[in-house]
Amino acid sequence: MPFLVSLFPIGGGRHYLRVKAKVRTAAKIKGGDRVRVHITVVDRSAISIPQDLASALRADGVMEHFKALPPGKRNYTIRWIDEAAKPETRHKRIQAAVEVARLKSEQRTGRGA
Repeated sequence: MPFLVSLFPIGGGRHYLRVKAKVRTAAKIKGGDRVRVHITVVDRSAISIPQDLASALRADGVMEHFKALPPGKRNYTIRWIDEAAKPETRHKRIQAAVEVARLKSEQRTGRGA
């Protein structure tokens, strides 16, 4: 059962893999179960910015700052937005992504608080 996920470094060369409840339920596994996984690295450049997110980033003038985020953070954010079940949730997540890009902009220009 394929699904997208990010590996989170926890130190010492080890990583943590979070599996959402929906995926665990579909795979009939629970926390603590031992499982075998097959990992395929996704080409990070192949992940495109959704149109509604791109419009919001451009409107705020922070598109380039969003693109300057580390690829893992940028792609995680896009997946997080795409996984929203409700339009209101998607909108809130887009606004959060714009804020992250704005903060990145302020860090780069020294305009932060």
